[in-house]
Amino acid sequence: MNNARPFIIIPPGEILKDELDERGWTQDEFADIIGRPIQVVNEIIKGKKAITPETAVLFSAALGTSADFWLNLENSFRLDLIFHEKQDRSDISLKARIFELAPVKEMVKRKWITGFTSTDELHTKILRFYDIPDLDQLKPLSARLRKAKTKYSSDPSIRAWQRKAEIEAEKLKVKKYSKALLSKLADKLALISGSTNDADTAAVPALLAETGVRFVLLPHLSKTSVDGAAFWIEGKFPVIAMTLRLDRKDNFWFTLLHEIAHLLNKDTRVDIDLYHQELDAVEIKANEFAANHLIPEEKYQEFLDETEPLFTRNRVKSFAEKIGVHPSIVVGRLQYDEKIPWSNLRNLMESIRPVFAKYITQ
Repeated sequence: MNNARPFIIIPPGEILKDELDERGWTQDEFADIIGRPIQVVNEIIKGKKAITPETAVLFSAALGTSADFWLNLENSFRLDLIFHEKQDRSDISLKARIFELAPVKEMVKRKWITGFTSTDELHTKILRFYDIPDLDQLKPLSARLRKAKTKYSSDPSIRAWQRKAEIEAEKLKVKKYSKALLSKLADKLALISGSTNDADTAAVPALLAETGVRFVLLPHLSKTSVDGAAFWIEGKFPVIAMTLRLDRKDNFWFTLLHEIAHLLNKDTRVDIDLYHQELDAVEIKANEFAANHLIPEEKYQEFLDETEPLFTRNRVKSFAEKIGVHPSIVVGRLQYDEKIPWSNLRNLMESIRPVFAKYITQ
């Protein structure tokens, strides 16, 4: 498409004046011919008044031209005026591209990017945030994401969230990564969940750091519904990022173990689970890892055989105490397996946010 505009703008009135001069007509005579006031003709010739479809029809009848001819001249003239008044519109195209690739409003609201007053400054801030030389080199998503099955999910928002998690993770000091230590910690987490002392749960970031895993708590952006993600910085430094989107202890522990499974298997392919797609084998495996670490399958089946369908509060608490996990984990498993409605036993669910208040990054 040719978007070039003329250097010199010629109003359609000048074309009209040439037509009148060629015929030897004055403006007054032409006004009489088309039945319009002389002022209208004069303002059109000076470019002060636009040629309307009605006027174009009158011109075509008087001058033997088409009405489209005059309307096209008028439209081109008005566009040329706009382009000459604001010659450089590249900033609009650039700004549109930036907004297409990044959730700018939310990033500004959270102060992930600040201090810009122009599109060029915004462009610079965005490139700096993503650590790229230009927008064409935005990195593809490279995390295993655990998220809700929503109808819509925004890739730019997920990418921005992951990048911010990466930025925060790079600030953390951890020991050298040890797969063996992480595997041992995974075996202990279920018992930590059962502790009545929230300080034990609050120690999880430090325990992960001992294994070499950077742990970040970062609320999700809109249109993402992300619960957690596992990814690697430069392919060497493991990160677990969580949102606490569902402020429940059972969701926290399940998501944490789910992401640990991905790190232990070094799963890096992107899995966003859009549009109610079925989970792939890797996600199913991570789910099974988390579920079995929290509630061993054999013990869970025994509990079902002894209790179903009468899952009372006391029975659930007794079973949770027996296997050493928080009662909400048992409730969450029963809800997920559709053994009880999502509204049942809500009084056994506890908030997780207060435990990690000082770790949450906005």
